[in-house]
Amino acid sequence: MSSISILSELDIGRRCCCGEDYGVIRFIGDVEDSKGTWVGIEWDKVERGKHNGSLKGKQYFICKKEENCASFLRPKKLSLGMSLPEALLHRYTNVDPEGYMEESERLIVGNKGGAVKVELVGMDSVFEERSKLCELKIVSLINMKISNAGSPGELAQLAPNIATLELVGNKMLPDWKTISLIAQQLNSLTSLDLSDTNLELPEDPLVLTPRLSQLTELYLCSTGISWDRVCEVSHMVPFLSKLHLCFNNISIITTQLKCFTSLELLNLEENDLCDWEHIFSLKTYPNLSTLILNNNQLPDIPYHLVTGHESIQFSSLSSLSLRDNMIGSWYTVDFINSYFKLKELRIKNNPVLSNVSSQQARQFVIARIATLTILNNSPVPLAERIDAERYYLSAFSRQWVESCDESGCVPASHPFRREHPRYLLLVNEIGAPADAKADVLKANRFYDVTISAPNYPNLNTLKKKLPHTLTIQKLKGVLHRLYKIDPADQMLSYVREEFNCPEIEMDDTLRPLSYYGMQSGYIILVRSK
Repeated sequence: MSSISILSELDIGRRCCCGEDYGVIRFIGDVEDSKGTWVGIEWDKVERGKHNGSLKGKQYFICKKEENCASFLRPKKLSLGMSLPEALLHRYTNVDPEGYMEESERLIVGNKGGAVKVELVGMDSVFEERSKLCELKIVSLINMKISNAGSPGELAQLAPNIATLELVGNKMLPDWKTISLIAQQLNSLTSLDLSDTNLELPEDPLVLTPRLSQLTELYLCSTGISWDRVCEVSHMVPFLSKLHLCFNNISIITTQLKCFTSLELLNLEENDLCDWEHIFSLKTYPNLSTLILNNNQLPDIPYHLVTGHESIQFSSLSSLSLRDNMIGSWYTVDFINSYFKLKELRIKNNPVLSNVSSQQARQFVIARIATLTILNNSPVPLAERIDAERYYLSAFSRQWVESCDESGCVPASHPFRREHPRYLLLVNEIGAPADAKADVLKANRFYDVTISAPNYPNLNTLKKKLPHTLTIQKLKGVLHRLYKIDPADQMLSYVREEFNCPEIEMDDTLRPLSYYGMQSGYIILVRSK
């Protein structure tokens, strides 16, 4: 484009570029001590600028940024981009075949490294199919320096059936008004990707709502947008169900009612979120079912936020992604089980999982979250859940036993209940591990047992409470007082009649009753040598 023709298209406020540097035109005119027309540009990247709109003490224009982000250029060095219809023709038709091979040929590399020309049957028909713009439903126009919507009705005539439009990296697009002019011509458009763009919002976003209301999915990744601006965008897209906001350095989320009432998926991956209180503010979105928080800086959920936890619950949330955060305690996993009712969870690469193997970590998470059907993108079948819960019970059985009181129950105030809130439920549903059952009874203070002397028919059968620490030697002393049988002549054993089990000899006099697996209800037998 010649300098004369580009001058005719220059406007204050229009976006432009020089190479890969993008900015906004703030001034067009003469500069003192220099001939010809100059263009004053406020660059997106501050480091590209040389001043703040002033030169030799004279202020030619004012920058929105305070930094020295401006410079002057000749018009011929600038590009004003192309219209979306022009980009569409360039990308999807043979209007400009420069840089392409013949349609019927392609080069492949053979096994020995030699280039072999191969004719691909049917390439003509493929090329023709791409040329039928009116049939296109998915269009990708990434980094094509699109700056405007084209002539009124031009896009609708070329490709009226576009449903998904990717405009990633088109930094020449100036504002949301331009986006609305594009959407207005595409009645089937539902998904729009505007990542890596720099769009100005209108003073009244509601003005553009009629043109954008058909959108249900929107990508605004790497745009530098703040949460407050996101909420302004929400007024233009009232029926949005999926929103992607990755790589925006968002650290604050504020509660704003009447926005995103239809939102089902929110993707906040790769931001700077570090406060769960901001995350909990998203509970106001009634239909939010999928929340993606990967690669942020979220720590464990603070205890103080649990107070009044009824207000934290997400009524519809079923899928949560927390990969690559700073979660270091199982307490957070237990909290997720209690208040999120998840079916899907992604939680890889968090410190809480670093001290166990990957298989153990998976089993512990499955056991602690009752409703999971998918963990880290892998299904959780019923058989795996049963194995995981049994493994979890076994792994922490010793802590459970040690926390039990004399009645075999964990006191309500004991830390074990807070550290393992599902454990007692699983004990009731599945049953404790076999060895743990015995350990619990060992931990009880007394055994209720029956004492019988089958070789002495004149001696009565007795019911006694015996401490679990009582040694066999001391037990023989007790029996000597009860039955007047010399300890040296005593042979002791016990039996579990209800289970038809064989007698178990208790021949080591230094061992306590608990060593032999004694339980309440057992029968101690006293015989003579």
